Amino acid sequence: MNHSIHTTHGRRPRRAGFWQRHRGWSLPWLLTIVLLMSLGGCGGEATPTREPPAPTSPSSPLPTPLPKPTASQPMIVTLKLWVPEELNPYGSGFGAALLASHLDSFSDAYPDIQVDVVVKKAHGRGGLLDFLRTAQEAAPSVLPDLIVLDAAELGTAARSGLVQPLETLIPATTLADRFPFAVDMGAVDGETMGFVLGIDLQHGVYRPAQIPSPPISWTQPLSAPLSFLFPAAGRNRRVNDATLIQYLASGGELVDSDGEPTLNPDVLTRVLDVYAASVRAGLPPIEPTAVPTQVATVEPPSGATATIELTNSSPLSPTSTPTTSQSTQLGVCLTISPTLVLSISDTDQAWELFREGVGDLAVVSASRYWTAADDIPTPDGTRGVAPAPIPTQNGHPLSIARRGWVIALVTEDPTRQSLAGLLFNWLIAPDQNGEWTRAAGYLPGTWGALRTWDVSSADRTVLRQILDATVTPPPDQVMEQVGPAIQEALKAVLRGWSTPQEAAAAAIESLQE
Repeated sequence: MNHSIHTTHGRRPRRAGFWQRHRGWSLPWLLTIVLLMSLGGCGGEATPTREPPAPTSPSSPLPTPLPKPTASQPMIVTLKLWVPEELNPYGSGFGAALLASHLDSFSDAYPDIQVDVVVKKAHGRGGLLDFLRTAQEAAPSVLPDLIVLDAAELGTAARSGLVQPLETLIPATTLADRFPFAVDMGAVDGETMGFVLGIDLQHGVYRPAQIPSPPISWTQPLSAPLSFLFPAAGRNRRVNDATLIQYLASGGELVDSDGEPTLNPDVLTRVLDVYAASVRAGLPPIEPTAVPTQVATVEPPSGATATIELTNSSPLSPTSTPTTSQSTQLGVCLTISPTLVLSISDTDQAWELFREGVGDLAVVSASRYWTAADDIPTPDGTRGVAPAPIPTQNGHPLSIARRGWVIALVTEDPTRQSLAGLLFNWLIAPDQNGEWTRAAGYLPGTWGALRTWDVSSADRTVLRQILDATVTPPPDQVMEQVGPAIQEALKAVLRGWSTPQEAAAAAIESLQE
């Protein structure tokens, strides 16, 4: 089956303005000047002599004058761009029409450059990486100039010599504008080999009518209990990101000093402790005379004694030793229904339940939330939901960039690299990328793109908080071992089969088998 779709953005009628006033700067001259520039540096490599002209707006770089070609060079240059089916600009997906519009606007700005878009499967046999490898060996002439890959495959492509470094192609100000996760996601062995176009991750969603502000901590004082939905069933026996985030945010590690998969028993026990307390908090209340209040004594660093009360709604289990920081944050914890959350295997299920009115706080995917949140109105016509970080025990947010799309440079020809750079920087420009990510439901990799999002200042603040604290996902080979171990421990605690200490010990033991 042929999974490729070819679409070409070609020459369009020239409009009055820049290009009619500067007809002498046509493609022939551009190719000649770019070629001379590429031959002027050491070793035949292109060495830019000055920064490109500053754009009038972040998203609309001014067209670069094009030189005259030699007799053997074409009047029109075709740049080849390969994209995954999920980002097909002529499909029906969210943001597709906007991406097509951005390609059209590029062709309007550079009428002597046409873009040939090829759409292929994202993964597997006949997918982008597979076809890139095959073409490099069998038919180099069909290779693209630029390609959009799953970020998880960027390392393989780079180490196979299929894509080229980007530092000289991207302005320093653009590189400096990236969120930390985007720097890591685009780097391979210390070099920038890809630039993040958009990512998907999990974050929280809550109902502003019930909660005055985004809850950030499981021990944050609240006026009433909050029922919490998350995909506790996991997938392929692996733990869900919402729980993995709890472990990592609490200081847990997944590999030891030798690079071997590991789990910290103390951290894992504390995480499972909170889940166990949340289950208890969701149970029917017990008469106060039946369960007396327990009193715990905490020894602050100064040596003075402080007393706190642990009730049935406390996020700490009776066997836990509360810390001084926890004693100042005690309040009504999140409540969990084990039967309900263990029936949820992905964030799409959590979102559908939340839309139907189940739960006060849920873990959902960004791509689902930002394309459907406006469909949940309140009686006064405003949006009935709002984003939040996933609450953690210490209130420090953490997110995992579960999936990302990166654009990379394939061509090794210096002249074509210079031309491809025009399209590359057009697509990653803040206004262009911000507008597209907002429509497509992906989160951007730069602060400049996020700044252009058409959202409230409160939502933008939450998104900035989430993206500043986002990390790249752990290596798959590590999660193959620790993922099932944490998942079994979570399930045992939620179902009441094991205490947090027993479940954590069993998880550690399973890694040693």
